[in-house]
Amino acid sequence: IKDHVLLSQASMLDEANDFAQGILTDDLLEEITTLIPDEWLMWNHTQATPGEIRRVYLDFFKTRLRHSRNFLNTAKDARG
Repeated sequence: IKDHVLLSQASMLDEANDFAQGILTDDLLEEITTLIPDEWLMWNHTQATPGEIRRVYLDFFKTRLRHSRNFLNTAKDARG
């Protein structure tokens, strides 16, 4: 995060986190991940189905959102 090209411009980190926490529900994240075309999820190096890969993405996004405070604090620390 400390090397992110836009970190110096990120002046409303708390507000952005609060907004994301308020709007990104598990249901909305699931809706969004269902929009990923199956063709994008047909990977040569795995036996996983597009539905299984989609579920991995959904679980990742939900976990990332639950732990957003960690990323927020890291970004704030990097800003100094």
